[in-house]
Amino acid sequence: MNHPDGELPENWQGKAKDDAALGSIRRLWLAVALLILLLGIGVAVGILRPDLLGALFPNAGQTQTAEALHILQTQQALQATAQANAQRGTQGALDLQGTQSALNATQAALNQAGTQSAIDAIAARTATVQAIRQQATLDALELQGTQAALNLAGTQAGLDVQSTLAELQGSNPTQVIEDQALATPTPTMRASAASIDDDFSEGISPGVWNFGIDDWTVQAAGLRANAENSRLLTQRTDFTDYTLEVWFTPPNRESDIYLYHSVSGGTSWAVGLDYNGTAVNRVALSSGVNTPLETLRATSAQVIDAETFQVRLQISATQLTVTVNNQLLIDTPLTAVAPGAVGVVLPLGATLERVVITTN
Repeated sequence: MNHPDGELPENWQGKAKDDAALGSIRRLWLAVALLILLLGIGVAVGILRPDLLGALFPNAGQTQTAEALHILQTQQALQATAQANAQRGTQGALDLQGTQSALNATQAALNQAGTQSAIDAIAARTATVQAIRQQATLDALELQGTQAALNLAGTQAGLDVQSTLAELQGSNPTQVIEDQALATPTPTMRASAASIDDDFSEGISPGVWNFGIDDWTVQAAGLRANAENSRLLTQRTDFTDYTLEVWFTPPNRESDIYLYHSVSGGTSWAVGLDYNGTAVNRVALSSGVNTPLETLRATSAQVIDAETFQVRLQISATQLTVTVNNQLLIDTPLTAVAPGAVGVVLPLGATLERVVITTN
């Protein structure tokens, strides 16, 4: 109904709309209060009686347990991965140690192989030297046997000649044999007959000389000394009155050269020559029982400059002389000399060219 001039009906009540709004607000606050009360009750029940919550919400515990298991499994997987990495590191270290041990074993094997090769080489050289020495001994024995056979053949030939001459003269003792091939030659008596004359062109004769097989090397010029005191003495030990002549070339350095008269168990004699690298500047005569150099008998300080030297030692019953390159350096009276071997001692690098020994 329309009311003119904006007038309201007499029975209109303006509070009906306000009451409806207030009722809605009250209901809303009541719902909020009820929700808060329910939450409070739920919290209280959860704190005081958690078993009731488990009965009311069984899936909540399962969800938490699944999450806890998942977390535990993740941690276990991480631990397993760490352990695997640690095992790999340990295995790597063991592999490295094994590789180093293998390398050490390989190096040790190589060192042992090198040592064995050196031992084998030394053994081979030793066997070679022994074989050479044995062959030299066999050669010496064969040479002695050959010399003995030649001497026997010469003796037999002489006997055959004498027998033939006796047969030819048997029927006529006054018959003169004109065939000089069958006649016995008249021996020629000489004051000095050469006992030894050796230029070593065919090596060292074992039946003539005593020597060390390692002391000398045979060369075209003679014997080269391989040691500092290379000895060469006669096999004969009965020389008394004799002349010893030696030709040699000293090394290009200071050295000592000796001519020896060696007596076993008696007084030996030695002529020592001091060589300064270019010349002989001293000659000394010595004697002794244990060594020929114990007692100095005579000296000469004359200098003789040369490349090759000829030394002559002459011993008689009453005199001893030493001549170097035809220069008389020592001339001394002498009592009787005991029989002995004769020879030389040369330094390393010297060359012995010739030795002549004549009995007086």
